[in-house]
Amino acid sequence: MTMPRPEDRGARDVTGLLIYDPAIAADRAHAARIGAAFPRLTALPLPHGGHPATGVLAQAGRIGKLAEMLVEDRIDAAAIRRDHREARRKAEPYRLNLAIAALPRHPARALPELRQLARQGSPRGRFEAGMAMLDHAEDEAMALLGALLEEGPELPPGLLNRLRRRLVDRL
Repeated sequence: MTMPRPEDRGARDVTGLLIYDPAIAADRAHAARIGAAFPRLTALPLPHGGHPATGVLAQAGRIGKLAEMLVEDRIDAAAIRRDHREARRKAEPYRLNLAIAALPRHPARALPELRQLARQGSPRGRFEAGMAMLDHAEDEAMALLGALLEEGPELPPGLLNRLRRRLVDRL
């Protein structure tokens, strides 16, 4: 069944923010299509925040501030950008996404951050950092991923399947 196009069903003159992560190709593409269909939306890129792009703000407990802006119809894109910039320094997903993006061109700067996250991050952060290191053929990646698995955190089956496929591909 064909999915209805939002611009055919909604008000094309709607205003508001279109928040997206420009470091994610799919987010960029979706933002471009939505922006073309709803030209009065203001695009607000929040780089390396992940999907959803407001994840860094949520982790820092700042979604309430964003919600207040929406409810009170006083959206301040500059304030949201400032909040994101301030919150991202401490946000593991931001550090992880930035290190992964930097890895191909700046491995000397990215690898120490990935190593730290693979040792001390949340189970998901440790897994993602280890996988990035594995993709970059870092010798330490297998040991760090193995340590994570030995500690026994409950990783979702999808993550374990990714690891299995990656290891099979390497054989």
